[in-house]
Amino acid sequence: METVPLAYPAIWLAEPSLFSVVRDLCDDLDVVPVHESQSFSYDAPLVAGESYDFSVTVSREETPPRLTMVATVATSDGETCARVETMLRLVPRAGFGSVS
Repeated sequence: METVPLAYPAIWLAEPSLFSVVRDLCDDLDVVPVHESQSFSYDAPLVAGESYDFSVTVSREETPPRLTMVATVATSDGETCARVETMLRLVPRAGFGSVS
């Protein structure tokens, strides 16, 4: 059985339905998301070639301003295999030289 590691958030954040949520929120707040931290935990190995369900919840904190994204990886039977947590610090665009 060949097992595989979880992907870094940059990979799964590119999923259009998830990316658009982050992009739209950042546009509304005039901020840029900056990767702050991530963690991975496994309940079972991920097997190469298997299909998994991937669900993500997003929450926003005011102080410090950040998004916390928690992804759960589960088998088609609903058994949780892994969990990924990613924190994105929300930095004002003005700090990046924008005109806003």
